[in-house]
Amino acid sequence: MRVQSWHAALAAVGGLVGIVGTSAVGAERSLVMEYAPLTMHAGGGGVFGLVAADFDLDGIADLAAADGAGVRVFHDPGAGGTTMRTISVGGGATALAAGDVDADGDQDLVVGLDAAVVVLANGLQGLSPVATYAMPSGDLGITAVRLADVDADGDLDVLAGLHSHTTATAWSGGLWVALGDGTGAFAALPTHDLAVPAADIVVADLDGDGALDVAELGGFGASSSTRALALGRGVGTVSERARL
Repeated sequence: MRVQSWHAALAAVGGLVGIVGTSAVGAERSLVMEYAPLTMHAGGGGVFGLVAADFDLDGIADLAAADGAGVRVFHDPGAGGTTMRTISVGGGATALAAGDVDADGDQDLVVGLDAAVVVLANGLQGLSPVATYAMPSGDLGITAVRLADVDADGDLDVLAGLHSHTTATAWSGGLWVALGDGTGAFAALPTHDLAVPAADIVVADLDGDGALDVAELGGFGASSSTRALALGRGVGTVSERARL
């Protein structure tokens, strides 16, 4: 009797799940159909990075794009009154990340170029360049920029994945780390070797030891196929593990 009751209960639950699932699918399709594409043309060539943050503190997310002209900031793009501002960073931007690097309560930008990182501080005049950090000789092609507190001091640090990094024997990828002091200034560490050129990086605690690690997507562009893991030591340095 208990077995029959249990089977009946399962059948009832299964029927309910089927009804809810069907309803959810219908709602999802309806939601998708409500999206209306809005094109924002910057005219600066290919876009290599895109982040959303409330740069002007009006409660509406803005968009910042990295392209051949520098950085384009679109204010309130979904509110019907989009305005665009172009910020020169000394070259074509290839990657960017948003975060409060100077601990003043607003969102700043860190921008990657071919061989440099530019910090854009958010002030009364909006975002503007305040510092440029050149890559060491032979370190080229920033493909990803991330902000994270890798040394656990409460301040955001910069991590940049490089397409090319000169080692003693060959060219390979590189991970550039610069430690922040909470004022918007950074102190660069020696570039870490990566097994292959970096196409993208992810920063997270991947081994549960409380220190942030870096997962690398190796290769470049359509050829990206190798994964590698660099384990953090909690002080801004990493130790690379074999390719996955």
